[in-house]
Amino acid sequence: MSSMLRNKNLYLKALTIVVLSFAFAFSSAFAAGVPALVITQIVPDTDNVDLGGTSGDGYELVELYNASGKEFKTKGHNIVYAYSDDINDAKNQIWSLGDKTIPANGFLYVWVKQEKNGVSLADFAKYWKIKEDQVVSVKSDGMANGSRRVLFVASPDKKEVSRAPYNDKDVAVEVNKSFVYGYNADGSTKLLGAKQDITLGKLRSGQIAGAATSAPAPAPAASTAKGAVPQAMPKTGLGGAENVDHTGMLPWAAGALALAVAATVAVVRRKAAQQQ
Repeated sequence: MSSMLRNKNLYLKALTIVVLSFAFAFSSAFAAGVPALVITQIVPDTDNVDLGGTSGDGYELVELYNASGKEFKTKGHNIVYAYSDDINDAKNQIWSLGDKTIPANGFLYVWVKQEKNGVSLADFAKYWKIKEDQVVSVKSDGMANGSRRVLFVASPDKKEVSRAPYNDKDVAVEVNKSFVYGYNADGSTKLLGAKQDITLGKLRSGQIAGAATSAPAPAPAASTAKGAVPQAMPKTGLGGAENVDHTGMLPWAAGALALAVAATVAVVRRKAAQQQ
């Protein structure tokens, strides 16, 4: 009887180990993920307009995508236009995203507008064939064409949500062409291409892990050194978002669970053999 009781206790302990291993595996898988709000395109050089005696880019644009799976409210969030990978550098420009509500899988456009740019919101929206209520205008001297810059999405507590560097390896800015970014299941950023034809309001194939796509993948960046696209860039700061697709992490979780089960069975068998 005592032997049966001991075996029962062993199996209960084994079951506990399996459950805890399963919980750990899936909590680790779901801790990462595509950030809630990501930068999908940057257009730093566009057609020029009159700036009061001189001329300059009139339609610079940053495209943001809501990957959270639900409505996203931008209040308190900012774009940080950074001169390095330091989101807290005092030289950085802070561009408010206003108080907008982006629908699930929807887009928001940041118009980087120079002070004497006389283009109206209506004209900007018409130029890009987007809706006026999808646009947030920010005041700036414009985005650099010949230097590396990093754009961050920052949370209300000034932490990084996502990032997108451009001119990361080589100067790759071209008039009316975009840098296109994608995001892996672990939240890291990947440059899909530079000097790309601009297609707003649509995701490319494989652009966002787990998201539906509606446009062909961009061609490789012609400007990248030796034809190689830069490697994925790790995301720091805030973790993933709720209601996002983490299916890319499931194989890892399943593998961890299988190892835990195998180890538990081995322990139970060894204990049982010792008691015989």
